[in-house]
Amino acid sequence: MKNSDYFSIDGNLRYYYKNYDFYIGAWIGDQIFAVRNGGFVVYNLTEKYKGGIYGGAGYTFKNGIRVTIDFNASSYYEENQEEDTTQTPGPRGIDTSSTVVQSVLTFSVGYKF
Repeated sequence: MKNSDYFSIDGNLRYYYKNYDFYIGAWIGDQIFAVRNGGFVVYNLTEKYKGGIYGGAGYTFKNGIRVTIDFNASSYYEENQEEDTTQTPGPRGIDTSSTVVQSVLTFSVGYKF
């Protein structure tokens, strides 16, 4: 973590129909140690996330119980932080830095007051 400032912008659209709700959204910028899905998903690693898309749907029953399914696909840059001090060929001498796409699917049950 070389930077001390990480900024991102996020936007989404929501649609409500009777007891159903649907949403889609996207974000771009730099994030580390992100907390998403209303605190339901915590990213506690130092990967630098660069952007992503997300969406979901939910249904609230008459008794207040709510079920939701959420999908999130984010891109992050994974940087090899090991230095090759041995000067010998092998895995430590290979650059393993890469851009990775992470997909998360969450299902939750809650209560709506």
